[in-house]
Amino acid sequence: MSCVKVPAVRQFENLVHVSGLSSALIQDHYKLYLGYVHKAHELCCHHGQAVRQKRSATDNDLRNLKRDLTFTLAAARNHELYFSLLGSGEMDRPRLLSDAVKSDFGSFDNFLSDLTRTALSTHGWVFTVLDHHSGHLINITSAQNGQFPMWNATPVIAIDMADHAYYYDYGSRRTEYLNAIIRNLNWQNVVVNLQSALDAMMAAGLAVAVEKFGPVSDPSDAPATAELTSAHAAGV
Repeated sequence: MSCVKVPAVRQFENLVHVSGLSSALIQDHYKLYLGYVHKAHELCCHHGQAVRQKRSATDNDLRNLKRDLTFTLAAARNHELYFSLLGSGEMDRPRLLSDAVKSDFGSFDNFLSDLTRTALSTHGWVFTVLDHHSGHLINITSAQNGQFPMWNATPVIAIDMADHAYYYDYGSRRTEYLNAIIRNLNWQNVVVNLQSALDAMMAAGLAVAVEKFGPVSDPSDAPATAELTSAHAAGV
């Protein structure tokens, strides 16, 4: 075994449709992602050698390698999820997502308000995850790339709240950046992530998935459309 599979560099044509972020910022952020992917490939080669050599657990080089590999793989995958969700600019939301959000937050506006407050509480990442134990959607934070905060939960939304994601365009105006990102979220892609998480839960025989969502299999279910509230627009 050499390493977990590191995917090839992904292209995100959808990023040309992002509004509210300059092309310079997007290009610089994408270059950062490229660096993570290339570094992950390099570290995986070293990891394979370490595995074959059966290095001691007290080996400092092994310790540093494992730490750096964890961080770099997470950074690449976090950015892939973040980039893949941008560039829509549409507020149409498939019913599967709308029903799930209404069940867990009371309304879509409540969900967006909680997502906003959660994001502004961190300088790392904010994720909307599907918790496999409860079947609930939860907004959570991660201080850094290599520190995903929950086991048995699948992220369906990722938003980068690190300085490099916004400072070039917005300076310290983090709320303005966050509102721009939320306006750009592609809800169709979010629900594809949600459906994938549900499929995995059902394949694992987790009854909570069937109890809450039923045998849903079409992520392009009829969309439910709603407007952003003035509270969310203000970043409350």
